[in-house]
Amino acid sequence: MACVLLALLSYSCGDDGVKPNGNGADADPGWFRQHPLPTGEFLEGVHAVDADTVVCVGSAGTIIRTTDGGTTWTLPASGTSNSLYSVFFVDANTGWAVGSGGIILRTIDGGATWASQSSGTSARLNAVFFVDTNTGWAVGSEETILSTIDGGATWVELSPATIVPRRFNDVFFVDANTGWAVGVGYYSKGTIHKTANGGATWAPQNIPTPFIRSVFFVDANTGWTVGERGTILKTTTGGEPK
Repeated sequence: MACVLLALLSYSCGDDGVKPNGNGADADPGWFRQHPLPTGEFLEGVHAVDADTVVCVGSAGTIIRTTDGGTTWTLPASGTSNSLYSVFFVDANTGWAVGSGGIILRTIDGGATWASQSSGTSARLNAVFFVDTNTGWAVGSEETILSTIDGGATWVELSPATIVPRRFNDVFFVDANTGWAVGVGYYSKGTIHKTANGGATWAPQNIPTPFIRSVFFVDANTGWTVGERGTILKTTTGGEPK
């Protein structure tokens, strides 16, 4: 998941390498600093609902939101001081944010207001993913994988015996059945687990790499993971041996 520090940043020229806005005569046609608000908090996750509406989450329960492409930003109340690490929207209105202490928040108005959901865990949750307004998963520390089939009204912790990593960092599903959870196992080895039944059971896909931070698939076969020490892995078989 994306990690942002104090603002949405990338490269353009200027005194600090980033222009304060994109309107100056000398502004490059690349990225520029938007300075949403001087929250003083780390921003850990971002999701663009469309070209205008973007929601970011971060430390101390921070949520910032724009509905005009970043020209102006607001600070919706999250109702928590727990750090938030991931945010995901399944449509223009419905989204979730997860973070430390097992916190799960849900919005049904595009991020303007948020309500907490009971996760049943105190583990840090690092990532959340939904395939529709009802079916989703959240993953985190202590081998935690949670699932819901009712939009988060209830969350169930999945504890397949095959899962032995120390922490899951990300999760991705291509449909309600097929998905991957990635992270770090014992001795700081990368780990990828795949499910073909919505998370009821998981099978490890052994990889001789440092731990994995993120995963993304474009279909059931083709996907990428990235991690420590410049690791980039690609599969064209859904992670299965040829």
